[in-house]
Amino acid sequence: EYEAYRLLHTESSFIMEQASQNAYKEDGVKKYQWLATLDLKTCEYCGPLDGKIFSVGKGITGETLPPKHIFCRCTTVPYYDDNDTSDDTRAARDPTTDKTYKVPADMDYEEWHKKYVESNQEAITAEKKLKSKLVDKKQFAEYKEKLGAKYLPKSFDEFQDLKYSSGDEYGILDFKNPGKELK
Repeated sequence: EYEAYRLLHTESSFIMEQASQNAYKEDGVKKYQWLATLDLKTCEYCGPLDGKIFSVGKGITGETLPPKHIFCRCTTVPYYDDNDTSDDTRAARDPTTDKTYKVPADMDYEEWHKKYVESNQEAITAEKKLKSKLVDKKQFAEYKEKLGAKYLPKSFDEFQDLKYSSGDEYGILDFKNPGKELK
């Protein structure tokens, strides 16, 4: 089921982007701009491409044309050299609440990340949790098996909170010397 969903999502993105490129050509659009999502889920490959300008008809899927990878959420928009976007906005997601808000249209992913993530400890922690989720789930399961439930937080979310927010307490999760029971 997962593989079918992955394939459907990625191939749909590919087809939609090819259709957009064809529409740009038909409408006489000469350039397009890469548009990534301004949130913590945007990957290290797509974030730096956000806002970059490319020539219509010369894009290479996976390099200068989305999708760059499976489950890629990027898209493109037409770009015009003389278009003034100084009064326009684009959507972004708050890194700690996940609520949508508006930022200037010309703010790219790297600027957004610097302003809204790197200067906010809560957002930095949320990013660590998200980027480490798969590894942490394996670690949580391993700890549960080796240490037993009484030495672990009750849920995976509580485990990540402990790991990324309570440095000293996380250190008590030790295979050889489990330490105190957690509540």
